[in-house]
Amino acid sequence: MLIGVLSDTHEDHAGSIPRILQIFNSRGVEMIVHCGDIDPTHVDASLFGDKPVVCALVEGQGDHGPSPFAHSPKNWILTKPGQRVVKLPDTKIYVGHKRAFEFLSGSEAQLVETMNTIRRDNDGVRWLFSGHTHHQILMETPLTTFINPGAVQDACFVAGGHEFAILDTARKQITFSRLPSPCSKKPLTVAVISDSLDISQRDPSVWRCLAANFQKYGVSHVIHCGNINEDDIGRPELADFEVHVALRRDQLRSSEARGWHLIPKDEPIVDIQGYRFYVQLGLGSELFEKSEVDMYRMSLEVQRRYPETEYILFGFTRNRFYEEGENLVLINPGDVVKDRDYAILRLPACEFVFERLSDSSAAADAQRPTSASA
Repeated sequence: MLIGVLSDTHEDHAGSIPRILQIFNSRGVEMIVHCGDIDPTHVDASLFGDKPVVCALVEGQGDHGPSPFAHSPKNWILTKPGQRVVKLPDTKIYVGHKRAFEFLSGSEAQLVETMNTIRRDNDGVRWLFSGHTHHQILMETPLTTFINPGAVQDACFVAGGHEFAILDTARKQITFSRLPSPCSKKPLTVAVISDSLDISQRDPSVWRCLAANFQKYGVSHVIHCGNINEDDIGRPELADFEVHVALRRDQLRSSEARGWHLIPKDEPIVDIQGYRFYVQLGLGSELFEKSEVDMYRMSLEVQRRYPETEYILFGFTRNRFYEEGENLVLINPGDVVKDRDYAILRLPACEFVFERLSDSSAAADAQRPTSASA
């Protein structure tokens, strides 16, 4: 199922909802999740393309007297505090409004604890949706995924706002996006992977699958955040890309293969067409105990040391993670070995795709003859 995710549309002064619906239609979205702060006048089936809608009500909405929420369209489901879980044909979802606060004032670890508690108490909820903080967040563990699509109106860190997300529940693909705005920077598409470790011994076909998907997205550069087997530097499957790779402190390799670039350990900055990425593998474990406030302070320190940096890339933990911060965007693409995860960054549009190789694609690729055997 393809689910379009919105939040914090409020009065939608800019008329963004119809424009976002056009994108949803063009991408095959089948239903919509709205994470709350919707204007009562927008409880209108036609505004959302007559698609099924699951919408979170905030405190006080529909509690007293006549209300549009009491006569919502027949294909709408309204969730309320204490009644946030909805059973869909192939999965269960939690649709609330303020759950991101656990991360804002607590930590990533506290948000994960909340996710696990909701799953435990509601018999296997897989997807959790929330809004309210007006910026985009992804937190995924092996069992649950938390998605905050940002704000349609008055996003915190994006001029104009107009943010949304699209979830493909079958492929476990999450795309964070926003309505396009003028920008003079040259377009760039970067793939981000991490923690490939012994994948070549486990399943060497993964490299061909990754390369094929990167080409599908028009990727020109690949950034590997670290935990790579040194023998995999120079993989011929990635010959069509410029690859930037971070080595661990214990890895002493100094030579580079053609098209591969070692990220300096003492200056871990990758600059591509003026886009600057700070790459630090071990941040995955450090950030797990930090709140968004702590991450903001860390981002300021990174920018003080490396001015004009826009993105912090890291790995080390299995959890896929994305946070649209005030100063920097933080991304952990996930684990290639256990989950076949990677991320695609489309810039300057700031569309971030968190994708996973399917078992079927890897199996099919493994059965194809290599050029040598052909």
